[in-house]
Amino acid sequence: MTELYESFPIWLRLLAPFIMGTVVGSFVNVLIYRIPEDISIITPPSMCPKCKHRLGPPDLVPLFSFLASGRKCRYCGQPVSWRYFSIEFLTGVVFAATVWQFGATANAVLLCALFASLIASFFIDMGHFIIPDELNYFGIGIGLLRSITTNRPFGDNLYGRPEIGQAPSMGAALAGMVGLSLLLLVVTKAGNVMFRKQVAAQQKQWEEEGMLDEGEELEAMGLGDVKLAAAMGANLGLAGGLVGLFIGFGAGAIVGIILKMSKRLEGHAIPFGPYLIAGTVAALFYGAPIVTWYLGRMGIA
Repeated sequence: MTELYESFPIWLRLLAPFIMGTVVGSFVNVLIYRIPEDISIITPPSMCPKCKHRLGPPDLVPLFSFLASGRKCRYCGQPVSWRYFSIEFLTGVVFAATVWQFGATANAVLLCALFASLIASFFIDMGHFIIPDELNYFGIGIGLLRSITTNRPFGDNLYGRPEIGQAPSMGAALAGMVGLSLLLLVVTKAGNVMFRKQVAAQQKQWEEEGMLDEGEELEAMGLGDVKLAAAMGANLGLAGGLVGLFIGFGAGAIVGIILKMSKRLEGHAIPFGPYLIAGTVAALFYGAPIVTWYLGRMGIA
């Protein structure tokens, strides 16, 4: 089957995962809208978020329905956010890139599922400052399932040195999951102590604006980030996960410095989940050469 697939022109090999990605992207939009609102992702059927009219088949064709309707609801005429189109397109591109990088394999299919959940977590955290547990647990499950499908011995590559196209062994996935979550838990506790004054000021502002539920308390970093780190480790192993964390912390620091210098950070919180997700994706695609280069510099590899 793989040989037959590889005999097709490259554009055709990438078109299929792109189309599948746009379809999954429609569901990702559902997750982004419904999970923070505590609405079932199964019922009711898809509807316009403004007029609540149930969408018909012509409204549910990824990308094309948005363009054909002039980015307006066919029933109430209200504009539809570009976010819906963008996420469908992004998911399609990510699926195509995954198949390009990892081939038409079971590993690529599982990675596509992981990336879909990460895209949902990215935009939910950007909009609501939460990373849903169900998406983090899904990511952990994907990591453990990938480690099973590799058929690698439990202790093989225990510290999870990443290899392009391969998942860590079960032992490496467990080591990464536990190690990264404990590391980020320590960072989270330290951050909550170091930035307690800033968090208190942010909480007061949000309480005055009615953005917090009664009794809800803000933290500099939450346990959602810790659980996301566990999902990172399950999919990357310990070494690859540390690469992802390093990239995530570096990207977050750079953006924070830029916002601070431009005075756009005043009175605003920055969700950390999106940077961890960016680090995860970068490590999955480029973690192997990064770790190999580093170990070579250290005289280990």
